[in-house]
Amino acid sequence: MIRKFVVRKKQRLLARIMEFLAGDSSFISFEGSLSDLPLARFPEASNHETKLLKRNTLWPEQDFLVLPLRPGAWERLRSPGGTFPSKRILHIQIEKNGVLEFGAYDNFSPECLFLGATLEHTLFPELVEAGILTVE
Repeated sequence: MIRKFVVRKKQRLLARIMEFLAGDSSFISFEGSLSDLPLARFPEASNHETKLLKRNTLWPEQDFLVLPLRPGAWERLRSPGGTFPSKRILHIQIEKNGVLEFGAYDNFSPECLFLGATLEHTLFPELVEAGILTVE
């Protein structure tokens, strides 16, 4: 049976997952209309796909960025007075230690949300208890 995760609080979900997965061998990718967002101004940003973090929209081609996911990244990425994640970000993926651990596609669509085994076994109960996620 396939579980469908419904995100009730996008910002809290992304903040908690970023905090949980941050580390030396973690990377996060963003895809969408990113040109006006502060993401591209980070010196470590790359527009190159990695082995696991790939573009998900072939046409029309969207902006695509990969950043190292370090502790404190959530605070660095949020823009003062802005909303993050922005509706202009279509897809977000996170890999850690060479494993895809998180994917929020089509703006966190319930049919398009992926939690890797690490998140499902360790963080999932906390997210459900806090009302951040529900399962259908």
